[in-house]
Amino acid sequence: MSGMYDLYPVVLSSRSSYLRITSEEVVEFSPIRHLDRISCPIAIVSADDDSPEFKRQSNVFAQVLEGMGRLASRTVAFNANHFQEAERLAHSDTEVSRAALSLLGI
Repeated sequence: MSGMYDLYPVVLSSRSSYLRITSEEVVEFSPIRHLDRISCPIAIVSADDDSPEFKRQSNVFAQVLEGMGRLASRTVAFNANHFQEAERLAHSDTEVSRAALSLLGI
């Protein structure tokens, strides 16, 4: 859900001054750099009010997963931001919950 699938852009941003992510951590904690480990379907969820970087990373990761045959679904939560997406899991009638339940085969 609105993940940072590649941490390298964080190193380039002003946040690097206080996050202090090492190049080793960028590799270790960036899912897009470990595609060989993905062996199950993945549902990508983002929000329409996300920052441009969250939207870009969600789109790129979804495209890569689709090319690998691992994209289960691609969902955009409307009228929501990065923080409000998770709240929608509490309600079974939201697009986010439907994506999660579908991934579980429910």
